[in-house]
Amino acid sequence: MEEEHVEMSEEMALRCLSRRKPLNTLVEREGLPINLKYLGLPQGATYQKDDSHHEITVPALHQRRIEPGEERLVSCLPDWAKAAFTGYDKLNRVQSKVCDTALHSVSPFCGRRNYQGCPPYHAPPHEKAASEPEREDCVGELIGHLSPQQIEETTIFVTIPEEWDVITRRSVFSSVTAIVKLVIVDGIHLIHDQNRGHIIEAIIARTVRQNDTTNKNDRIRLVALSFPFTGYEELALFLRVDLTEGLFYFDNSYRNSCISHQYIGVWKPCNSRLYPFLNHLCYKKVIAAGGKQVIIFVCSRKDTVNTACAIRSFEMAKHTMSTILKGGSGPIGNVKSNVLKQLLPYGLAIHHLGLDSNDRKEVVDLFQKGHIKVLVCTQTLAWGVNLRADTMLSHAEREGIIITGDKELRQYTYMMNEQFPIESHMVSKLADQLNTEIGLGSVRSAEEACNWFRYTYLYFCMMRNPLIYGVPADELKGDITLEKRCKEFIQAAVTILDANELVIYERESGYLEIREWRRISCYYSVCLGTTFEYKKGLASTMGDMDLFKLFLSSEEFKPVGLELDEDNKLKEKLLSNLSLLATGSLEDEHTAKINVFLQKLEKLSDMVYIQQSAERHLRALLQIVLQRRQFKLAQNALNLCKMVKKLIHQLPKLTISAHFKPINDILLWVELTLKPDFKWDDDAHGYVEPFWVIVEHNDCIIHHEYFLLKQQYINKNHTLNFTVSCPPLTELLELPPSSADAFEHPLYTKLYEGRINHFNRIQTQVFKALYESDDNILVAAPTGNGKTLCAEFAILRNHRENRPGMSVVYIAPSEALAKERFRDWEITFKHSGLNLEVFKLTGETATDLKLLEKGQIIISTPEKWDALSRSWKQRKGVYGLSLFIVDDLHLIGGHDGSILEVIVSRMRYIQCINAVNRMRIVALSTSVDDGEDIGRWIGAPKHALFNFLPDVRQMPVDIVLQEMDLPNVEISLTGINMAKLTCTSSCQEWQTMPCFCSY
Repeated sequence: MEEEHVEMSEEMALRCLSRRKPLNTLVEREGLPINLKYLGLPQGATYQKDDSHHEITVPALHQRRIEPGEERLVSCLPDWAKAAFTGYDKLNRVQSKVCDTALHSVSPFCGRRNYQGCPPYHAPPHEKAASEPEREDCVGELIGHLSPQQIEETTIFVTIPEEWDVITRRSVFSSVTAIVKLVIVDGIHLIHDQNRGHIIEAIIARTVRQNDTTNKNDRIRLVALSFPFTGYEELALFLRVDLTEGLFYFDNSYRNSCISHQYIGVWKPCNSRLYPFLNHLCYKKVIAAGGKQVIIFVCSRKDTVNTACAIRSFEMAKHTMSTILKGGSGPIGNVKSNVLKQLLPYGLAIHHLGLDSNDRKEVVDLFQKGHIKVLVCTQTLAWGVNLRADTMLSHAEREGIIITGDKELRQYTYMMNEQFPIESHMVSKLADQLNTEIGLGSVRSAEEACNWFRYTYLYFCMMRNPLIYGVPADELKGDITLEKRCKEFIQAAVTILDANELVIYERESGYLEIREWRRISCYYSVCLGTTFEYKKGLASTMGDMDLFKLFLSSEEFKPVGLELDEDNKLKEKLLSNLSLLATGSLEDEHTAKINVFLQKLEKLSDMVYIQQSAERHLRALLQIVLQRRQFKLAQNALNLCKMVKKLIHQLPKLTISAHFKPINDILLWVELTLKPDFKWDDDAHGYVEPFWVIVEHNDCIIHHEYFLLKQQYINKNHTLNFTVSCPPLTELLELPPSSADAFEHPLYTKLYEGRINHFNRIQTQVFKALYESDDNILVAAPTGNGKTLCAEFAILRNHRENRPGMSVVYIAPSEALAKERFRDWEITFKHSGLNLEVFKLTGETATDLKLLEKGQIIISTPEKWDALSRSWKQRKGVYGLSLFIVDDLHLIGGHDGSILEVIVSRMRYIQCINAVNRMRIVALSTSVDDGEDIGRWIGAPKHALFNFLPDVRQMPVDIVLQEMDLPNVEISLTGINMAKLTCTSSCQEWQTMPCFCSY
């Protein structure tokens, strides 16, 4: 960002993101009594009040008269479009008006529909897919498990916002997103929902931003549907809709049958429950219907049973069954639910997602035939089923008669009369969504983050009504586009991410980079709070129960509430035959419910949502543990993944047999034979089934790879070959950093004044072994950890002992490095108080022998020292060395490693036979698998063997391994190029990223 950077603490950031005033306060602050004029109700609205409730009645609008030719005939449509309207003669008025724009334009459009239009956007995908035309190769439910063949054959994908958000985050699903040219958002008004609105907003912002950066022919068309609400113009602008051609408004006068609305608010008596009064009013309205069919919408499955049973009790107490049934009783039908069997004889029934699917279909059939007079249901009925009824009652936001508490009455009155604005809830999830975009690589700096913010609906709402979002009026005068407030929001979000170690934020340049463990959570669509809890809560000592309890505490499961009699049944289920019982789950009703739904093979209320979310969360948890290389935790997480992925009889299983061939006493060649041992089910396993192959040693993962089992190879054995080693690696200790004062020698300390304030952690840990002993030593650590300074420790030790004829030989791997070391050490050891003679061998034997006799520190390459040391018995300078240092000893396995091996073996032999003037050998290397073998070879004792892990670095290095299963070379090259583009897009301009590809 261009202006001066202002530091912001995490507390300030959280306070900044909470400035937006809650909408409920703005709606409810006026209080009662209700003023009809203030509410802006239409003409003819009436208001009544008594001791128990107050009621508002809004008369039905006059139905708009159908003009001649207003309804378009299906025969007038293009031939390619007629097949979609088989069985229909003409379109209705709404369809007719949007027909031309929908069929002959590629621009986005937004339609405000009445309540008898399409099902809401969050309807169960399988129910919406089933209602599509019966073409098996056309419509499919997109849940992330479709095979490439299924994707190619499918032209219409039906999904939910959460699934599409997950898919658009993953590059592995690029084959899906690349072919999508039309996205239809049904129920765009749900962008106002506090729990899910930010997901819809993020999806649309991501799509619109992508359209602005792609060619016109590759853009995705957006179509949005919704019920009427205020502020629809801002939402249309957010979707990039042409207001003159792409925005359609249809009020309730376009309904096929206009109805009146009644809003009843019940006062809750002191020390009494509200629901008995609501149920009594429901019963009175059912009686008033006079035997006509009534649908009652309630908020939860628990209320469906309670309300239906209450109406049945009122029927029996007041002998009004004949009024409801009008001379007949409803047949019981072929239902499994005991509750339905008790209600159906009285003309009553319930409907919710927790019922068996056959029971739900039976209820719908009985209602359509007129056998059910009163149907109590949740909004699930409105998602996938269209039923006509004479009266509709609701405890929630539906049409007809709304019965609720007096505190909620004003809110529903606003909403149902198109006075309720659709606001953005992105501000509470801004840090989470910004972190996702950083993980995708679409945002790489604070400036790009501000650009992304302008694509959100939150920005459009701030421009429309800035006062609601905490922008004072005087601030608008100098900043019409709210540029300052945008940067403030982004700064607050980035501060939160940086404080929680989710991103790397360069404050001076503004560059942003996501950390690798957070990239995993972005890939699996796990929220910020859950990811932080996983990172903070994971410990190497966690057992099955502790890991399971950590998973149960995921934030995504918190909206799942208790319904029906679940609160009494949960303990029974937990204590019966569950395989995992997390500590404290009996006291915590929330975690207890998640526990039951994951382990009991029943069709309970929220099982589908919990199981689908659990699979993503556990896979993310497994990846985080794999990154930590903790085997026991990885094993537990993998077991949990398998538990929720499939039902018991569908659980994929492999029979494994292993053959080992030792290459040496540490390195093993492994041949695994994998034999599938389960029955393949297309619905459960899809086209391919993935497995993790993990090899551990001493609770450390030494090898892991991804194995994909394809359907056509289910009856064949599969072989995996790889090599593993079990090296005793050195743990990096948490030691206080040492300084040059540790030499306890003023001359040595002076050498490093102004150069080094403190030694790093590796130098601190090996200092004592190098400077305070004469043992042979191996220091193996990643490049860039200051191993050259470790060699200087050994040289100073050799100098301090005042051995006669001090002679040190340093072997550099190449001529260039030898010259560099000569220049540095000539300054350090010669032109300082030590006055040591430093020479570099020339390759001329006569000259080099003179330098060897004259010098105290000799620098050479392996080839030059090999030529000079071959006649070591006749050359006192070689035989009498006091210190031999070899750098980059890992190159012994390279192309010219034979020369290096020869000279080290020669010097080791000289050391063994020269007992009078024993030479010391110091070997430096990068981290190696066979460090213990090398240590024994050079004669280093165990306490002088330091072989650190490859990820122990002063400058962190992210290593990303991306595996792809690609069928042919052409697709392989395309996939590799896309993978390289994805990786490099996350790299900043000042960073270096080598990319290695193999196929």
